[in-house]
Amino acid sequence: AGMAAAVCWLARACFGVETNRWKKFRSNMIKHASHEFIAWYLKNGKRLAEKIENSVLAKAVGKLLLSALEFKWTH
Repeated sequence: AGMAAAVCWLARACFGVETNRWKKFRSNMIKHASHEFIAWYLKNGKRLAEKIENSVLAKAVGKLLLSALEFKWTH
């Protein structure tokens, strides 16, 4: 999870860097996500973030999906 702590491309793209919301997601991911998810995120997160960076709709969908994952991890 050490590398996941340094990189959180998809959460930054979806939640924006103007708030600390992406940091909350990152923290919960590191604490609660499976090793498989973190490995997937490290492999695919940057590429997905680049694909959605110019799409308001894709960011909104990503935000919903990441929030749902975070809720599942923490409840």
